[in-house]
Amino acid sequence: MEMRLDYTNVSGINLSDAWRNRSINGEIPSPPLYMYAYVTLMCAIIFVVGVVGNVLVIQVVIRIRSMRRRMNYFLVCLSVADLLVLLIALPSG
Repeated sequence: MEMRLDYTNVSGINLSDAWRNRSINGEIPSPPLYMYAYVTLMCAIIFVVGVVGNVLVIQVVIRIRSMRRRMNYFLVCLSVADLLVLLIALPSG
């Protein structure tokens, strides 16, 4: 006895018709407005804290002579790389 499954009709819902109707109408529900506000606020907080924190790391290592060690130069390089990621990638996200 062979059992076959019809993947286009699961529990009485014809998925291919639902997909076809959605693509014909072109209606994709947009997220609510509060979602846009929340995502924008979170991105702004990440951007500001990241930029300020990385700039402060760079300034401390440059201005304070006792902080000019090999490990701290490595941290400055990481801060510069993080700044580049924040300035280039985050605004487009």
